[in-house]
Amino acid sequence: MPKWLLKSVSIGLSISALCVNTRTSTFTFQNAYGQEANSRKKLCLTRTESNSKGTIGRLTIQGATFATLEPPQRTQKPRAIPSGTYEIKAHVDPLTGRTVLRLLSVPGFSGVKLEVGNYPSNTRGCILIGMKHEGTSLLESRKAYSLLIRELAGSDYIVLEILDAQPARIQARSPVRSDVSPQPYSLPIRPS
Repeated sequence: MPKWLLKSVSIGLSISALCVNTRTSTFTFQNAYGQEANSRKKLCLTRTESNSKGTIGRLTIQGATFATLEPPQRTQKPRAIPSGTYEIKAHVDPLTGRTVLRLLSVPGFSGVKLEVGNYPSNTRGCILIGMKHEGTSLLESRKAYSLLIRELAGSDYIVLEILDAQPARIQARSPVRSDVSPQPYSLPIRPS
């Protein structure tokens, strides 16, 4: 069995090769000359709404925009992952042969992926991707995932930044002391 399995992937007008390491199921993209790709891509997910059914957002990458759906933002699992910046590792699933996008080093979670799915019940902590929202559902999830994979083709380093549209409530930085009365605060007066 060969160490590397080559598969062609169409990217725009050029053809590149996808090299799959059969031992670790990781892949790298190569250009038409067999040189390993050397580009970096940044995805930005902005969460726009969260309710008891799920968290809705939009994922952008170089002008392309996709719809996202995650579990609700709450304390018990399944729940949306914390906002922050995460590296994405792309690999080929040995069982299905499909490209999988896995988020690395997510605090309190393991196995978080960008996935195909249409309803809140399709996710247990992963981020679902689609072309657009319809209520708390996604439409054309497989199409969106295929387009995202094409956008990421040729990348050797992928980063996902997750932002909350409305920041969470700020917790008190120090406990309130009951033995100290609050001091009055007065605004400075500007001379007229």
